[in-house]
Amino acid sequence: MIFLGLPGLTFLFLKFAGKNQFQVPILYKDGITNMPSDCFTTSANKKPYSLSRQNLDELKISQEVNVIVFPDGKLNTKEVLSGISEEFGSSRVGVIDVLELTQDSVLLNDWKKCVLFIKPPFQSVLVDGLGQVRSYYDLKSREEIDRLRVEIQITIE
Repeated sequence: MIFLGLPGLTFLFLKFAGKNQFQVPILYKDGITNMPSDCFTTSANKKPYSLSRQNLDELKISQEVNVIVFPDGKLNTKEVLSGISEEFGSSRVGVIDVLELTQDSVLLNDWKKCVLFIKPPFQSVLVDGLGQVRSYYDLKSREEIDRLRVEIQITIE
């Protein structure tokens, strides 16, 4: 008889005492430990690069959550970004195709490698409104697009 009541008691306990909370971790919370050596100065502008609010302002980081994509020619970024915008609304989720900001390939590579620390195979990063990097994605993979959508939802809640 006790075996019949145990699942019910467990359910009630978890219903009232348990909390189902998920978080997308903040990357680089304690700073960058392995900064690429060529990121301290660039030949184009001779200024140091680091993950800073000023650099993120250049990338138009302004919403609660921002998806920044560095297109590589193999990805239909317009389709992915418009789908995210439609799903979450542009007032909460900023979607940024960096090629629309500048065509300067040196500057794009600096942002990719030295500001957002994107490494292959990734070409996209999720950044919160405070400029904290949350995760990287390879948007050529359907599973990665699904993970991005879930992590956006978790981050904005």
